[in-house]
Amino acid sequence: MKNALKGLSISHISLPIKIFEPRSSIQRIVDLWTFAPKFLRMAAETNDHLERLKLTIAFAMSSIYMCVGQEKPFNPLLGETHQGSFPDGTTFYCEHTSHHPPITNFLLEDRDELYKMYGYYEITGKLGGNSFQSGMRGPNNLVFKDG
Repeated sequence: MKNALKGLSISHISLPIKIFEPRSSIQRIVDLWTFAPKFLRMAAETNDHLERLKLTIAFAMSSIYMCVGQEKPFNPLLGETHQGSFPDGTTFYCEHTSHHPPITNFLLEDRDELYKMYGYYEITGKLGGNSFQSGMRGPNNLVFKDG
């Protein structure tokens, strides 16, 4: 509690284990991209710029649906990596590259290289008298094969 009174971020405060989910934040980040194989692939395959924008926004909005949760993920270890693929062959790579502030770099690539997304997320959190705010900030670069 002393750290909270000093105004430090939530990452500096010890919390009881029962509020945590059994994954780290580097694993939970992949939940953001659950619908990438559907929406970003459709966006990459269309020539209509407005439709591409709509599908990209649908992908971004789908991450909100997938990431709402009450349990806190564990903080990843410095240098921790997470890699894998979705059923359609879309691959992802993540690495936790900074502990304070907590930053995870990522790369998401379509199996046919129609699109790729890369960047990093800095996990933020503030604890106030009656409130708690958390989020992620950082660039999300989305590149389609056809430019």
